[in-house]
Amino acid sequence: MVVVQILPEGWEATSFFQDQDNFFRFKRTWQGGAGKTVPALSRSGQAIAVADQSLAYNAVVPLRMERENPGEPLAPLELENMLAREAGRSFNQCRLEAAGALQADDLDMVLMSSRVIGFRVDEHKVLNPIGFTGGKVEAVLEFVLATRPVLEQVRAIFGREKVFFTESSRAMLRALEKVETPPLGFLDLGAKSARFAILAPAATGEMILRGRLEWGTDLLWQPIASEWSITETAARDIYEKLLRREVSASMERKLRKIIKPSLDELRLRLRASRLKGKVFVRSDGKLPFVLPHMESGLRLLEPPLLKVLANFGLGIRPSEWPWPESGIFRRLMPALEFLSERTDSEINQWLRRHLNWLGPAG
Repeated sequence: MVVVQILPEGWEATSFFQDQDNFFRFKRTWQGGAGKTVPALSRSGQAIAVADQSLAYNAVVPLRMERENPGEPLAPLELENMLAREAGRSFNQCRLEAAGALQADDLDMVLMSSRVIGFRVDEHKVLNPIGFTGGKVEAVLEFVLATRPVLEQVRAIFGREKVFFTESSRAMLRALEKVETPPLGFLDLGAKSARFAILAPAATGEMILRGRLEWGTDLLWQPIASEWSITETAARDIYEKLLRREVSASMERKLRKIIKPSLDELRLRLRASRLKGKVFVRSDGKLPFVLPHMESGLRLLEPPLLKVLANFGLGIRPSEWPWPESGIFRRLMPALEFLSERTDSEINQWLRRHLNWLGPAG
């Protein structure tokens, strides 16, 4: 199995396999830029592409469909027609939302994948509504949209190979939902900026809210570089010595005073965000506090990698992987979303065969 992260600066691929004990075992990782392909030898098994939250948008549309003949069992063709009609009504608005969130031209947005979940017939939850009688069918339609360069990047990497496509915040939140109760958030602290996503209860199913924080982990050591007129590399080394308690008490006080304005800015932006309660964190840089940590009314936590995997009957030996657990979490959760859709959504498999608007953009 290979998971390719489509990132603003290029792409990163991670190849792994599932052993006889249902443990995910690391094989290799490599990076590339636009137009460079993943070696064919690595693509044994399922290919999964996951776009960074800054490059793709997950639109959630509640559907409420009234039937003309509620006393008759719902037939496949009737469901197909209802969903096609509702999808057509919703898509243009979703495309505008995606363009606004990604700061792109709406005509440049393309549909990468879609699915229908959360079926109800006359308020009763059902996995597959076909064959049920009732007057009202409800569901949640999800579109994943991205800019055309993302589609071109996926094609450059995989050609016309069949690829499961998702968006990073959706993959992580859907995995967390298996072991945590919404509302819950995911905070991705990058070097230059940060993004967050929230999975919150809604009238029909859940909705995903997204946002950006104008704060990056580079702000933790850049003030040291400015204060002492040294390189950022040297400043980062000093900052990491501070975290390891390898400086004197007086030096620690000086350094913490220097970085305090950056931490105050992070607190201010967290308070202004819509994040609440439990927030799981992945960070490009080491933070000056240990997780779990209470900050601005939020409980900041490490992603529960082992707990989520165990929920799927899977395991991992983190020491075999070249990243901390939060980094492994980000790379593996798209694979869990693929496994969940493959095993849990028979109705979507049927729909993809019958509706040409469900499935990867062509």
